Amino acid sequence: MSKRNFLEVSEKVAELGLDLNELRDAISCEYQAVANEPEKGFHFHTGRPLARILGYDDDWLEGIPEPCIESFAGTGNPFSLGEIKPGEQVVDIGCGAGIGDARQSAGCSYGSRYNQCRFPFGPRRRPAC
Repeated sequence: MSKRNFLEVSEKVAELGLDLNELRDAISCEYQAVANEPEKGFHFHTGRPLARILGYDDDWLEGIPEPCIESFAGTGNPFSLGEIKPGEQVVDIGCGAGIGDARQSAGCSYGSRYNQCRFPFGPRRRPAC
């Protein structure tokens, strides 16, 4: 997001009487709930059904621990842009459940920065959920 877009979003959030940090924390808490309680049910698609909607190939999900798949709440499929070839480098910002990490086993250099409290097995900043 560009600085200009960020400022526009910040202004809109303020116009609605919302605090941007509180909004971020609320969103983070929702993703944390998906990670910790995927069976709970949410107002958005999650897990294997969402992966299929986004076009993830079932073969890509082979060998990924089921808890990672169950807690998937992604917004897109970076692999729909084309196959990653061995030796190519990928940086996944906000990788969430870590489904994309499976591509590392295909010989790719795959770096991740886990979301603050969305990724259940990595470091996180915990808002007051």
